Amino acid sequence: MFGEQHPEKPIYSVFSDDPFYSDLLELFVVAIPDRIQHLKTSAQRCDWEEVRRTVHQFKGSAASYGFGTISLAAAELEQAIRNRTPESVLAEMTEAFCKLCCRVRSRGADQPAATPAS
Repeated sequence: MFGEQHPEKPIYSVFSDDPFYSDLLELFVVAIPDRIQHLKTSAQRCDWEEVRRTVHQFKGSAASYGFGTISLAAAELEQAIRNRTPESVLAEMTEAFCKLCCRVRSRGADQPAATPAS
């Protein structure tokens, strides 16, 4: 599934070295825990349309901020929902997507994204 080759490796934006983007990237990364919690809650309720809507937004914003890995994973999950993939598989994919998103960093390995309360 998503990013399994290096499950602990941080994910940085292609813009992470550009000072123009530093504040924007930080805002994006800081918002991730709330978005992850929303995804998890929606998945627990089996509200796949809300999960689809949320990952669709993730897909666009991640691409805009230079996080291609996240955007591609969001597109894969979105398509799985559109294809009416079994709920058990969607739940696993959503969890894997959330774990992938927890690896996003705005800059430097010493600045991890906060993880949401489980």
